[in-house]
Amino acid sequence: MLEVHFLVNSSQSALLKAKLAFHSNEANNIVLSYLNESKSWYTSFKSKSSGELHDKLTQMAVDIDETKKFVHRKDKEARIKISSLLEQAAEMVKKE
Repeated sequence: MLEVHFLVNSSQSALLKAKLAFHSNEANNIVLSYLNESKSWYTSFKSKSSGELHDKLTQMAVDIDETKKFVHRKDKEARIKISSLLEQAAEMVKKE
């Protein structure tokens, strides 16, 4: 359980950095690097998980990849997508 909280908190930190970088009009590669960092936390833990948690981690990775597409296009929707990822991560902590 503690490992799950560490994972999600580390991922949330990277997502928050991505959100701040996007809001600050940082270069896309900086925003994308934070999203990749977040995804790597989920991916690394996914192999150790099973059941519902595994499914949630898989979905987060998919959602991060989708968000990266919006960032590449410099779409304003990227801000909403990053915020949504943060909310999903927070929900994961609440449920675990």
